[in-house]
Amino acid sequence: MAASSEPVIDVRGVTFRYAHRADDRPILDDVSLTIAEGDFLGIIGPNGGGKTTLLKLMLGFLEPDAGEVRVFGVAPERGRGWIGYVPQHATIDPAAPASVLDVVLMGCLGHSRWGVWYGRSERDRAMSALERTGCASLAHRPINALSGGQKQRVLIARALVAEARVLLLDEPTTGVDPYAQQGLTELLHELHARIPIVMVSHDISFVTQHLNRVACLNGRMSVHGIDELSHDQIERTYAGPVMVLHHHEEDCPIHAHGHGHHDASGGSENGAEQD
Repeated sequence: MAASSEPVIDVRGVTFRYAHRADDRPILDDVSLTIAEGDFLGIIGPNGGGKTTLLKLMLGFLEPDAGEVRVFGVAPERGRGWIGYVPQHATIDPAAPASVLDVVLMGCLGHSRWGVWYGRSERDRAMSALERTGCASLAHRPINALSGGQKQRVLIARALVAEARVLLLDEPTTGVDPYAQQGLTELLHELHARIPIVMVSHDISFVTQHLNRVACLNGRMSVHGIDELSHDQIERTYAGPVMVLHHHEEDCPIHAHGHGHHDASGGSENGAEQD
């Protein structure tokens, strides 16, 4: 395991292009970002700005054209097992009769001594993760019978059971009602006390109220402390006017909608991803 002095995730001068694009503009252009212990960092930016692409590079699912990514001091392919990843759209076959416990146990793949056969130890770990996320009572319910907020908690439990040392969350509050979002917020704060969290989100009011740093990404990246982030910077990132309203528990989340999807750096992904 890497020494504790290493950054959790270190992105250095990364440039990335999708090969099937009609032009040669990069999705990510000389992007650098360091995630440290104690971080609760939000990544904001327009659709096509490169947010999900950046997460995939951190996970080693994509390779940069230039620059490098390190996870606890090693290549992402080697460090991936320390990352708990909750995608925006989890692939769960609606026809599959999977229970909540079954889904969480999937996080043990690669850790179980018996391949896809789970023993007492794996089941105990899965139940412990469900308890940490407030979902233990749902263990035997069908996963597709759950609400959006409940599913997000289950997917976080699946990431925790893999003994994650950092969480990457892609739009975790999307499709979650305000009441469930409040519970999810409390859960994320509890988890942040133990491990760093990186969260992609369009809900700028959530990011500015609950996270401690913000990375603004639209092809190029700038990183700010919450107290340093200005409305002008947000509008530059979204390449147009953005309305940001602070919302309370009873209100609906406010998302950012800029009029542009790329800046002069050519950050648009032209449909390569909708992040």
